Amino acid sequence: MVWFTGEVSVLSVSTDTTTAFNQASIGIGMSGSGTLAVQAQPNMTFFHTAFFSMNATINEDGTWTVTQGLD
Repeated sequence: MVWFTGEVSVLSVSTDTTTAFNQASIGIGMSGSGTLAVQAQPNMTFFHTAFFSMNATINEDGTWTVTQGLD
């Protein structure tokens, strides 16, 4: 079993005894590709920290507006 908790800019993933040693990866994917991953291990908590911030807003016409930083 894996569960997710966290604070702003940090994703923490915790595993329990049912997680197989080195049989899975834990990470973050963007646009269908893995961007950051580590080997899963039982009874561990893994922390992934964001390296940037942005605002992404979907407009009424279906386009996106992306700006740096957080509002």
